[in-house]
Amino acid sequence: MDETDFSSFISSNFIFSLLTSQVRTVLLASFLGGADVDFLADFGGITKPVLWKPLQRQRSARGENRALGLVSGIMAVKSDYQIVRNWHGNPCSPTNFFGMENLSGNDLNGRVPEALIKKNNSGLLTLLVDSCTTCEASGNKSSIVIIAIAAVVVAVVAVVVVLILLRISGRWRKRRGSGEQETQIHSEVKKFNHEELKDITNNFSHTIGRGGFGTVYHGYLENHAEVAVKVCSLESTQANKQFLAEVSSLSLVHHKNLVKLVGYCKDGSNLAVVYEYLPRGSLFDHLRGEDSSSALNWRMRLNIVLEAAQALDYLHTGCGMVHRDVKSSNILLGQNYEAKVSDLGLARMFSADVNSIITLSGTPGYIDPEYQLTFTLNEKSDVYSFGVILMEVVTGERPILTARESIHIVKLVKQKLAQGSIEDVVDSRFEGEYDTNSVWKFVELAVMCTRDEAADRPTMADVVVHLKDCLQIEEHRQKGKQEPSENSDTNTSSISTPQSVSVSFAPVSR
Repeated sequence: MDETDFSSFISSNFIFSLLTSQVRTVLLASFLGGADVDFLADFGGITKPVLWKPLQRQRSARGENRALGLVSGIMAVKSDYQIVRNWHGNPCSPTNFFGMENLSGNDLNGRVPEALIKKNNSGLLTLLVDSCTTCEASGNKSSIVIIAIAAVVVAVVAVVVVLILLRISGRWRKRRGSGEQETQIHSEVKKFNHEELKDITNNFSHTIGRGGFGTVYHGYLENHAEVAVKVCSLESTQANKQFLAEVSSLSLVHHKNLVKLVGYCKDGSNLAVVYEYLPRGSLFDHLRGEDSSSALNWRMRLNIVLEAAQALDYLHTGCGMVHRDVKSSNILLGQNYEAKVSDLGLARMFSADVNSIITLSGTPGYIDPEYQLTFTLNEKSDVYSFGVILMEVVTGERPILTARESIHIVKLVKQKLAQGSIEDVVDSRFEGEYDTNSVWKFVELAVMCTRDEAADRPTMADVVVHLKDCLQIEEHRQKGKQEPSENSDTNTSSISTPQSVSVSFAPVSR
C-alpha cells in the first residue's frame, strides 16, 4: 500500500482499526439487516485484502446468533467488493469462526467431514481441495460398502491360501517324517511289499505260530533261506505310526542271542516283520509244549537261560532298552539248541494300539506285580519275567497252573521250598541227573528275581554271573569232578520259610 490512513470505528461491540489507502464510511443496515451494528467502513478502490483487527472488546458477544450475523455481514462485504482472496484473521466472530487456514502441509487424507461440506455448500466456508472449490459427499456410502466388501474378499482369499499352504506343508512333513524313519533303518534290513510276502510264504499257507501280536508264517527267500514272517494285527493309528520307529530300533540292535531281523513290510495297512527262522521252536514248547516229550536235560536248560540272560543284559546295559514281554515262548532255539530272544519291541507297538485287548505290556503270568500297580516299566520288570522263566525251567511247569485251582508258579515254588526239600521243586524228568548245589543256587536266584519290590531284585548282569556259576557246577558234575566254582557256595542251602530265601549278590564288574 502506497498511502495509508489509520481510522478507528466504534460498533456496539468492538473498536476496530482499519489500515487502508482510501477510506469511506457507510451504514451497515444494508448489509447486516440489524440494529446492533452502527456503521461499517466502505473501501473504495481497494485491490488488496483488508485486515480487520480488534483493538479492545467493550462487552461480551450477545450469543451465537449475533456472531453469525457479523459473519454474514463480512461475507456480504466480500461479495460487494468482489474480494477474490479470503479474509485472514478473526475480526468479529467468536473463536469458533476461522478465517483462512492453509492445511496443505499436514498431509491429510480420507473423506472430508460432513460439517465442513455443509459450511462450504452454505457459503460460510470456502473449501479448496486439490484446486476444487466444492466437495460433494455423494457416493461416500457406496464407497464404504465397496471397500468393506473388498477387504472381506481379500481376507477370505488370504485365509484360504494359508490353509492350503499348511495342508501341503503337513503332507510334506508327514512324507518326510516317514521317509526319515525309513532311512534310519539299517541297510541290511530289506523292505518288502505285501505281494512279495505272499510269494515268500506261498500265499501264507504254512502257519507256525499264533499270538497276541499276530500270526507267524514259514517262508523262503529267493536265496532259499528260511524265514519266519510275523504279520502284525495292529489296528490303531498310533500303533501304526510306532511300527517304523520300532523297526528302526530293531535294525540297530545286534547280538548273537537276539533273533535277527531280516526285513519288514509297511504296505498300506499291511504290517509285518521278517525274522530268521529257528527250527527248534521255543523253550516253552520243549518244557510243556508239543516238543516236551524230548525233555531237555539240566545242563541244556542252564545253557539256554544263560544265553537268553546275556541277550537281555545286552539290551539293558548296552542299548538302554526294555524288552517288555519276556517269556519262555519268546526264547527260540536254533538247530544246536542255541537260544535267541525274539519279539523285541513288538510289545511297545501293541501297547500303543488302543483297540488291542492287551492293556498291559507283557503276558499274564509273567507281568511284574509292581508294574501292575504303578504302570512303571523298567529293566527290573524284565528281571521279574525272567525269574518266572527260571522257575519254569527248574520245575517244568507253566507260569499259571490250573490242575485243581489256579496258582501262580512263584507261589508254588515258595510253598515247596518251605518244606525244605529240593526234590519237590525239580522237574521229575531229570531223573536225578543234576547237581544239587547247582539246582539250589538256581532256585535261590529265581526267588530273588521274583521279589515283589523291584529294588530288591538283581540286575540282569548279576543274573548272568550266577547262571554261569550254576552251569559250571553242573559241567563239573558231568565230568566226574566235584570242584565248585570260585564264587559259589558248595554247602547245601537250608530254608525254613520262603521269606528266609536270600542270597546276597555283590556288584560284579564286567
